[in-house]
Amino acid sequence: MAGKIAQPERKKQQQEKPQVGPCDDLRVLIAQRAFERYQARGFQDGFDLDDWLEAERDVLSQVPPV
Repeated sequence: MAGKIAQPERKKQQQEKPQVGPCDDLRVLIAQRAFERYQARGFQDGFDLDDWLEAERDVLSQVPPV
């Protein structure tokens, strides 16, 4: 049919956390997750090591076994 323009297909945003791929920079992902924890706590200082270690557990638990 003339005059119809095909619309680009939009990808759905995933609601789940994406799995970590083998090429992702783990340090960056851990730092982002640690910041999210800091932010969720209302930027309260004094828990940086706890945030980092918990973020590390979260991120590394998403790494598929090789």
